Amino acid sequence: TKAWPKLAELYEAEIVKMQDVLQQVEMLLRTARVYEEEMQAEDKAIATFRRVLDVEPDNSHAILALDRLYERGQHWKELADILRSEIRLANSDQEIVALQFRLGQLYEQNLHDVDNAIEVYREILTSDPNHGPTLQALELLFAEGVRPIEIAGILEPLYRVAEQWEKLVKIHEVQLDKLTDENERQA
Repeated sequence: TKAWPKLAELYEAEIVKMQDVLQQVEMLLRTARVYEEEMQAEDKAIATFRRVLDVEPDNSHAILALDRLYERGQHWKELADILRSEIRLANSDQEIVALQFRLGQLYEQNLHDVDNAIEVYREILTSDPNHGPTLQALELLFAEGVRPIEIAGILEPLYRVAEQWEKLVKIHEVQLDKLTDENERQA
């Protein structure tokens, strides 16, 4: 209806007058909700949630809302930043790993940034060496020939500990091929 834009204007006018940070944050969150849910004005909602974070950088309501809006709008770089904030604020190791995996997938599949994806996957396996989805993601990259030496360096010690000899053999074969190719090129 036509009342929502008027309400948003009133909220915006009140925010400017407010001195108390907590009241400002509360009014900004209300305004952002009106923009997002009632007016479907995602750009204004994003800008308003960002204003919340300018005042209160760890505001979980704004962070989760931006996660949702950035994902919906396919704002991948901004989503990566927000995921890093969520990781920093996560309450459990399990939550951290889940968010890190999301970040790794985002780097790999949406931003096509394999270097950062591999780095995030490495961080996950440092804290949870048996995280199946991360192992599968690295194994798939490895099978596709993406950064095989670097990925082999991550997977090899895990395979040794888990006594996964067949997988270890595949890694050594690729490493040997790379060494052979380099030696032939130098000859």
